[in-house]
Amino acid sequence: MAPQHGSTFYSIQYLRFVAAFMVVLVHASHSLVTYLGSDRIPVLWAGGNGVDIFFVISGFIMVMIGRTTRRSGWEFFWLRFTRIAPPYWIVTTVMVATIFAVPQLLQASAADPAHIIASYLFIPWHHPAAEIQPVLHVGWTLNLEFIFYSIFAALLWVGTRWRGPAIVGVLAALTALGYVFEPSAALPADWNASVMMEFAFGVMVGYAYFAGLRMPAWAGLALLVGGFAMILQQDLMSGVYDRQRWIQSGIPATAIVLGALMLERAGRVGQNQFWRFMGDISFSLYLCHYFAIGFLRAVWPDALMGNLAMDILFLTVTAIVSIAGSAAFYVILERPLVRIAQNRVKAYFRRDRASALPAE
Repeated sequence: MAPQHGSTFYSIQYLRFVAAFMVVLVHASHSLVTYLGSDRIPVLWAGGNGVDIFFVISGFIMVMIGRTTRRSGWEFFWLRFTRIAPPYWIVTTVMVATIFAVPQLLQASAADPAHIIASYLFIPWHHPAAEIQPVLHVGWTLNLEFIFYSIFAALLWVGTRWRGPAIVGVLAALTALGYVFEPSAALPADWNASVMMEFAFGVMVGYAYFAGLRMPAWAGLALLVGGFAMILQQDLMSGVYDRQRWIQSGIPATAIVLGALMLERAGRVGQNQFWRFMGDISFSLYLCHYFAIGFLRAVWPDALMGNLAMDILFLTVTAIVSIAGSAAFYVILERPLVRIAQNRVKAYFRRDRASALPAE
């Protein structure tokens, strides 16, 4: 049976963990090769495409939430903001402290006050030693997420039938402007990044799914396997502002998400509490794994380097420590803080609606 609106899509939960874990693998293997000097395992660049899966999932989830919401665009936006900002701000603060205290731990660069402020505010900004990235490098995806949330919230007043086409149209227009003008300034570069089309793909998947799209299980499996095959054969990760990324990575990511949903609709994806929890911690894993990798890279003894088995051990230990630390972060900080922040947003807008009612 397909999950009903308001219940959990287990296929999406499981894919969230897979996408986050792919990012962990690319960063762990990059550290192994670049900083620990291994030449036995290549950098697993294909793992960077986990963020493309996240973008498609995000588009789908926004359609799911937006189908029956009676919230205003402002309330919708602030609920999304409080879902992302509290854990991100905590990890960003730890990152800033690390830059000042032990920059060698994360190979961090010198701090720039304007860049730090922009990072907290989700404003695209040129990194002092890199391209357009916040202090916590993986936060570049969240800057794009908030652009998408802003567009979705601004169009929430549009009826459900036309909201999807309107959002896709805006994202397509922004992408087209990027092709025409090729902006280099941070703000327009993000707004016009072609990767924004991956949110549009997720919106289209959502509309197709809730319109009743069905496929036999074999077709869903073919999409899932074919999408991963297309992603995993890539030996170089597309750049954030690569104009072809929405095609090279976005189309396979869309096939993966659609295939997983079709498998679930065909009754081939069941509930598993462990993997559901892994999906729950995926955002924490995405945010926190940098620190686990940096710590292990700093303390890893030379005696445990020098052969393939030790390289695999490093990747395995990195994965275990990243997951364990992220699970603790989720349970202790992310989940309670997000609940508190969202409850306050809901309470504020309830009072606002109540005050707007005419007196009897």
